[in-house]
Amino acid sequence: MKKQMTFLAAFFVLALASAQEKTPTVEEIYAKYIEAIGGKEKVKSITTKQEMKITSTEGRSGNTVINTQNGRIEFLDYVEEKSASITRTTSSTGTDTYSRSLIMDGKGYLLLKDGTRMDYPVHFDMFKWGIFQETMQPGSQTMPDEVFNGEEVYVVKYELEKSVPSIKTNEYYEYFSKTSGLRIGAKQISSSITENKTLGNTTVNTTTIFEFKDYKEVGGILIPHQTTMDYENVMSGGLNRTSSSSTTMTIKNIQLNVDMEDFRQNCFQQPEACFAKFTEN
Repeated sequence: MKKQMTFLAAFFVLALASAQEKTPTVEEIYAKYIEAIGGKEKVKSITTKQEMKITSTEGRSGNTVINTQNGRIEFLDYVEEKSASITRTTSSTGTDTYSRSLIMDGKGYLLLKDGTRMDYPVHFDMFKWGIFQETMQPGSQTMPDEVFNGEEVYVVKYELEKSVPSIKTNEYYEYFSKTSGLRIGAKQISSSITENKTLGNTTVNTTTIFEFKDYKEVGGILIPHQTTMDYENVMSGGLNRTSSSSTTMTIKNIQLNVDMEDFRQNCFQQPEACFAKFTEN
């Protein structure tokens, strides 16, 4: 009888441990994430965002290494689905050039120096998700837990849109800290086939690893102020080539729920002065 009681006790201990280690559902992971960054009501209250960020990239292809740096000031209106941005590109000689772009009425426009507008394709996921991705993608599923940069994480996987027929797979994995609930990383894996009658078909496998860090509070919301992206592109078949890049995006200034009209009338019309103002702040 004593042995039977001991066996039952051990069984219940193991069952309890198993239940405690059970991976939460996708809905539970996102709910914990939203709570960790400030709560659902706070997130819902964010309608506009204005930020300045600096992007530095080191690209590598064979023995060639190219370093670039640019700054970007962007205004996003998630309710009206409008966006305006100014990009400053710094050349190897230290010369700055500025470009401006708009998204409105479902179309994207690049404003050229002579005052004309050139259309460009727009993806509206940034408006659908708002400032944070708070709803899961269709087909989202949990994967086995992993360790990302030394931290135990829950993993959510889903398929991204295959925008052209040549893309065969486009998988996205998000990594959420078990401890804090914050989204600390992601990975995108895609493959495509490029047809060429002369050289033969080329298979392109691309992996991009994202890291979200340096979370800081802005208006009661935790926002990652630095994002790193490590990209590798491997081509095989008709062409055999490997290229890679490392990019760091750092937010220098961010404001929430600001008026777009002020940005349009002032900052957008005077790019140099606008960058100087944000740099000083």
